[in-house]
Amino acid sequence: MPAKPLSDAELQDAARLYQRHGSVVSAAREAGINESTFGHRIKQAEERGFLRRKHTKRPDPGAGLGAVEDQYQRRTAEDGSITVYSLSPQIRTLDELIAYAEVDTELFEVASHKAGTYQAQRAKDKGPGFETVTLYKIDATFRPRKDADQRASFRAFLDGLGDPRPLPAPKRAKSRSKRARPVLLELSLPDIHVGKLAWAPETGENYDIDLATGLYLRAIDGLTARFEHLRPQIGSILLPTGNDLLHIDSIENTTTAGTRQDLDSRWQKCFVAALDMLDDAIRRLREIAPVRIPIIPGNHDTMGTFHLGVALERRWRGDRHVDVDNAPTTRKYIRHGACLIGFTHGDKEKHADLPLIMAEERPKDYTACRWREWHLGHLHKSNLRVYTAGDTHKGVGVRILPSLSGTDAWHYQKGYVRGVRAAEAFAWHETDGLLLSGQWRPEPATDTEGAVA
Repeated sequence: MPAKPLSDAELQDAARLYQRHGSVVSAAREAGINESTFGHRIKQAEERGFLRRKHTKRPDPGAGLGAVEDQYQRRTAEDGSITVYSLSPQIRTLDELIAYAEVDTELFEVASHKAGTYQAQRAKDKGPGFETVTLYKIDATFRPRKDADQRASFRAFLDGLGDPRPLPAPKRAKSRSKRARPVLLELSLPDIHVGKLAWAPETGENYDIDLATGLYLRAIDGLTARFEHLRPQIGSILLPTGNDLLHIDSIENTTTAGTRQDLDSRWQKCFVAALDMLDDAIRRLREIAPVRIPIIPGNHDTMGTFHLGVALERRWRGDRHVDVDNAPTTRKYIRHGACLIGFTHGDKEKHADLPLIMAEERPKDYTACRWREWHLGHLHKSNLRVYTAGDTHKGVGVRILPSLSGTDAWHYQKGYVRGVRAAEAFAWHETDGLLLSGQWRPEPATDTEGAVA
């Protein structure tokens, strides 16, 4: 899908950034995008008349500077590394050399560089005599990044997303005042493990990309149907995302820590399938109410979950009915009136420490809220433990959430086969706390199929 042309406002913002920094590299770094993409924006800004640049002309070998000439060379070695040499009065810094040589720092890193200055005499442009000019010498070598192929694939994928196209407002949002919508509906579906492969003759059930994404979307529909009677009161929907949503986190089909997994298809296909699944879920939920999406990294997919968050931010950027929180913290908090809910995967912190962690990280919210819970994944089971401080103080609940994921060969061999597969939802009232909770469970005959030949 071709990228949508940028608006005048976006190009003017890019032009202002460039004028402030005077360098594509530095401006692109502040904008949070790669130099190549920012360079295209600057070119469009020039074409529309928002910017006039003094372009650095390539040195003409025939134009002498007295005893010294401007020089510029760029060579690519057999191993893919790039060597760039410049001796010029215009190119003064490594950043300027990178921009001038159009070295893509998303794909290459600086292996080494040297810099120095020289004084040279040249004839004056007007009148007799000579003038002194300072020449800047920079010699740099750039080597391909180890993850260059992954970065290039991910960039191509992001470019294919194009710019966001705002959707209409949720159908009922305009007719409801804030006071008439006191309920936050939380849909928690951790540990879906998109990409996990299980074979029924070996594990007792099948599981693959299509089954995982299909289960997730059916659970979304099933849970929202269970809370249909509360729909007029729902002011926003909370969809915690991540928590081992992806099964692997590397091109070697391993988790973040390096444990190899049985994978259905290629890692690229798993990522795209997961993103399409989330995009579909957000569109469905957005018809009910604005959607908030905290990104929770898991132990299987720490890096992949962050990438999913970046893609979701780009896709829904500018849509005021979708809010993606992709901060790199491992814990996220959502406050809804007198309710405070913490989210973490559950594999790093001691569960008994979580109430104190909440109190220390969110002291004002902690004291202002009567209803406090942590929601965790990781263990693929359902459990709630309440930690209290004395007889008269409400405690903090630490709730472990079940998973829809199937059983793979390793878990079957270990005997972890009795877990109840389910997704859960919670209706939080801004003053009355947890109003209602409910589960959606798949039908074994239809959702795990039988055996695959």
